[in-house]
Amino acid sequence: TPPNMAAYFFGVNMESQLGGDENLKLRQAISLAIDRDAINEQVYDGARRNATGITPPEVPGYEDGLCEVCEYDPEQAEQLVQEWQDEGGELDHPIRINFNTDSGHEDVVAIVQQNLQDIGLEAELDPRDPTNYFTEMRQGDCELCRLGWIWDYPVYDSPIFAEFHSASIDGDNIARLNDPEVDELIDTA
Repeated sequence: TPPNMAAYFFGVNMESQLGGDENLKLRQAISLAIDRDAINEQVYDGARRNATGITPPEVPGYEDGLCEVCEYDPEQAEQLVQEWQDEGGELDHPIRINFNTDSGHEDVVAIVQQNLQDIGLEAELDPRDPTNYFTEMRQGDCELCRLGWIWDYPVYDSPIFAEFHSASIDGDNIARLNDPEVDELIDTA
């Protein structure tokens, strides 16, 4: 059986309280706090690969090790949260972890919630009806939301334009990333 060319991840809405340049250390801390190995072992019996790049290895152009904050490091995460707070960072409500219910994500988001609480960040689960979940996330309801992508063709661009180009806001750019430099790089590619 060929490997499943898919990604399971959490997106951050850049227009939410987690977005903005001033919250970069917070977003890095969130990533470092998530114990991907625990999720893989406890929820998926070790059947998943932890991502270190943007695409699965089967996609031409794949590069390993692109993510500098994807290894579980709660100590570094706590340090970044402290630095972010020392620089004036604060949240106006607990981080909402959005997910579609009755789709097998409950155990994953429970681990993520505990991981965030372990580094001093309040987090609450925001379960949504699976019928409307992606419509609501595309409309901007995402804060820290459960997402995924399945490659229909083994090409690097399969998710890149859809998930990262500003022209895809209100579509698959659920993170609502609006960065002219990113748009230019995608357009050039």
